[in-house]
Amino acid sequence: MSFLTGFVFFFFSQPGFCACVDDLIAIIQIYNQEGKAVGKEAGVFISKDEVLTHYYVFSGVDRAMLEVKGREFGIKGVCARNKEKKLLKLKIDGKGFKRAKFAKKIKEGQEVFIMLPEGEPVRGKIIAIKDRIRIEVNAQVPKIRGLPVFNKDEEVLGIVEFFIKDKNDVYAIPVLEGISFKNTGLLSINGWKQMRTKEWMESDIGKRQIIIYLMGMEKYEEAAVRLEKLIKAHPDDKEAYFRLGVCYGKRGEYQKAKDAYEKYTSLVPDDLKGHYNLGIAYLGTGDIQAAKREYEFLKRIGSKEAAAFSERLLEYIEKEEKP
Repeated sequence: MSFLTGFVFFFFSQPGFCACVDDLIAIIQIYNQEGKAVGKEAGVFISKDEVLTHYYVFSGVDRAMLEVKGREFGIKGVCARNKEKKLLKLKIDGKGFKRAKFAKKIKEGQEVFIMLPEGEPVRGKIIAIKDRIRIEVNAQVPKIRGLPVFNKDEEVLGIVEFFIKDKNDVYAIPVLEGISFKNTGLLSINGWKQMRTKEWMESDIGKRQIIIYLMGMEKYEEAAVRLEKLIKAHPDDKEAYFRLGVCYGKRGEYQKAKDAYEKYTSLVPDDLKGHYNLGIAYLGTGDIQAAKREYEFLKRIGSKEAAAFSERLLEYIEKEEKP
């Protein structure tokens, strides 16, 4: 598979900013399986044959194209990354590109310029610095991630990551002199996507999302197994105990559901739904007295929501049946 990218060169008329940086920008045209152009991403050259861009440049992408002054160059693949900052380095099938310089520091109130695929750069001001730089700009910026952010000395200090809807605010990944990257080997677009998918599935957030998906598909047994593993790693994870109770309750394993909900309500003693579900689990095990205690607890709260839960639980208690 051949992957290409393209640049647009233009003149900057902003005061204090010259046209020397226009040949540092890479505009990446991306395509789907049908060969339809589905958007643009961007990056900046940091060596004679490498482009720096953001982590998600190839999300949902099957092919990409690069063009420089009417000439096409292939993208050999992803060659390195900074996982913490969510940055990638792409190796380009071509050499001799001009290398960008990195800034040494960033500060609030600093004037910056965001490079665009065409027209003049957009002027902005840094209004906050945390894990991302928040930039207030004086004009609309096209929704192209990876656009480089320059200071007045034509040094890169960030890569645009996302935009705030209906606001002239842009968030950029800070990139300063001395930033390090870990070599990934040369990964194709598909190879990089597979690597990211595997890492996501093994991550904490990925594991939780998979559990939610399995529960949505009513695969409660598989979800319960994953929740038990999650709890071993996070023994005070209240959310995991609640979901585990749901899974066992759906499978009619009321003793296990009871144990999960007892742990959950010990961690979140005022949660109404937790006490209601615990009462249902008690009924499932045949412990009517324990179910009545949960009913009394809910009744004492006095809120409309608690009253609704208590009345519903009472209906099951009076029938002495499992819901």
